[in-house]
Amino acid sequence: MVKTDTCSCIYVCYLQEGYKTVTQEFRSHYRCPQKSITASVLTKRWSKQSRPVVCSAVQQLNVQPDDSVLEIGYGRGDGIEMLLDKLQDGVGAAYGLELSPYMNAVASNRFLLEMGDEDQKVFLDHANNVLVLLPYPTGLFDGIYHVDVFYFWRNSQIKEIVEELWRVLKPGKQLVCGMELSRLKKLEEQNILGPLEADPLRYLEHLEPAGFTDVKVIYRKIDSSGNETNMPGSREIQLIVARKPEPEDDEDPDVIFQNLREDILEDLVEHSISKSNQAQPKHVRKSTSKENLEIL
Repeated sequence: MVKTDTCSCIYVCYLQEGYKTVTQEFRSHYRCPQKSITASVLTKRWSKQSRPVVCSAVQQLNVQPDDSVLEIGYGRGDGIEMLLDKLQDGVGAAYGLELSPYMNAVASNRFLLEMGDEDQKVFLDHANNVLVLLPYPTGLFDGIYHVDVFYFWRNSQIKEIVEELWRVLKPGKQLVCGMELSRLKKLEEQNILGPLEADPLRYLEHLEPAGFTDVKVIYRKIDSSGNETNMPGSREIQLIVARKPEPEDDEDPDVIFQNLREDILEDLVEHSISKSNQAQPKHVRKSTSKENLEIL
């Protein structure tokens, strides 16, 4: 009897340890898939599950043919494909940044022609685990979105990451974060996600301090294709949406440059008049005027 109980305990411990190992592997692949048969199967499954959410996020951006749009965490490339459909009649481009070298290779192979074409419309980069310094110039993108990504960002990094997203986004354009809380709850129950990792507040609380405005959470019911619907069987998803405001006149670089130009011209005119007055009688001396400025 004792021997049987001991064997049962060992068997249970073995199962528990095996479950723990499998869970850790799944969690690792959810964060950053490594090339393997397991990763191939899991990423295809997760990609299918998240595809409608990605579609809804892309729709929220209202992408135009000439836009440049960035996806953070493009995975197998479903979102990039959706962007291409909207950009094909213009000069816009789809950009992507991905942490997993395996996913980067999968997506790069998928869009081999679009990346090698003379009129390149897809630009995919490996993130090297660093999102606090994005490899893009300021104000490049007409839209930025990500789905199922921020859960593994450390609390100490989120502020800097959000500030970088603000930097590379054009004024007046949107940042969209897509998620499906009901699906994330299941991942929590499976220990693939921690209890606080998918908490939207971790992300939301940094948006306004970074400079974003019109911050809101949109609850949307969608069908299996990501289209909005109220039909039975629909899925409820959440979109965190924020906008980078247009600069005020006193912050607009063009306005600042124009004001500076006028100040310099006025100084030049005054200096020129001062020198001229020194060599002329008082009755013909000039004064600074708008007409004098316009001459220059």
